[in-house]
Amino acid sequence: VRSTAAALKVGRVEPKGLSVTGAWDQADLSRVIERHKSTAAPPPIATPQGNSGITLAQARALFLADKGKEFLAHGTGTEYALATRALIEFVGDKLISHFIQSDVEKFVNGLRALPNGWSKKAIFKDKTAVETIAFNTALPDEEKIPLLSKNTRRKNFFFAFTYFEYCKEQGYLTGDNPLAKNKWFDQFPKEKTRRRVFTEDDLKALFDSANYNTHLTNDPYGFWIPILGIFTGCRVSEMTQLRLTDFVQRKDSGIWYVHINENEETKRLKGEHGERIIPLHSVLIDVGLLKYIGDVNAAGFDMLFPMLNW
Repeated sequence: VRSTAAALKVGRVEPKGLSVTGAWDQADLSRVIERHKSTAAPPPIATPQGNSGITLAQARALFLADKGKEFLAHGTGTEYALATRALIEFVGDKLISHFIQSDVEKFVNGLRALPNGWSKKAIFKDKTAVETIAFNTALPDEEKIPLLSKNTRRKNFFFAFTYFEYCKEQGYLTGDNPLAKNKWFDQFPKEKTRRRVFTEDDLKALFDSANYNTHLTNDPYGFWIPILGIFTGCRVSEMTQLRLTDFVQRKDSGIWYVHINENEETKRLKGEHGERIIPLHSVLIDVGLLKYIGDVNAAGFDMLFPMLNW
């Protein structure tokens, strides 16, 4: 998103979908919100009796449930879920007290062999991490999926490390974190990578597409989040947790701005300097952001995107 903002030249990229102003009314908004509401809340996860008898999978379920809002705010929920899933599939679901050093080696070796996108690619559908590795290994060389990068392996190792730290805090694990050996972290040095900057052609392909235009009437967050990201530089997690009260107009200048903050328990920012005030670009106002905010408010909601589940 930040790269997109740097590449965009206002006045030269004019998405067709942005010419639509005031296309939303309360009936449209209510219809979409109802469509996106979950039909039922998930059942509560019971804490096993006796911490010494808790398994890796039981602790994982508690870990993900307990940390869910925090992970959502940072956009890392899926990554934590996948890393801990892979851990258990590599070593088997066992009592945490039975997790030993050889299991750490199994996990590390498994990460080294995992193909990129192992949880998303269609050819690996319904396969465990172990089955995915075996399947990818058996493919002809020209069809093999490249393996996880060193940096991605290191991140997965860290996510699993955090899981065990949680287990220690909850009393599920006694003694040291089994992944707390520095030599394992050293296996995965951070790679310095540069993100590819979006070109004008990239931006035109995105914003001039029919698919993007349909979001204006089907899924308002699908329309607003990309353009908000371009003109504010905000992270997706910051935009999805915005409240209507975060949009304020200065009395002295009349300028509208958005206040990125964590003034409420449900909000999380990445880093201690994440709070900031960002003036709203005139393009956002011209394409109807303030009217959308008014429609959401008139419908009785306080979140900018009430159709998204937290």
